[in-house]
Amino acid sequence: MSGWSQPPWPRDQILLFTQTLGDRIPPDHSVRLLWEILDELDWSAWEQHYVLAVGQPPIHPKVMAEAFR
Repeated sequence: MSGWSQPPWPRDQILLFTQTLGDRIPPDHSVRLLWEILDELDWSAWEQHYVLAVGQPPIHPKVMAEAFR
């Protein structure tokens, strides 16, 4: 996802604690299915509406969709 703003911390980033966000979410939690679905979608129709060369890098629509689950 070149040119897109990156989240401040990836889901698998270890910060102060040894557990990652993914470790804290149960294996059968519905958000895991949402992550899989969002990874499989074609985001090109959304991406074409963004200007990647001017100002701050935009947040990718997939990241925004994950935030509003």
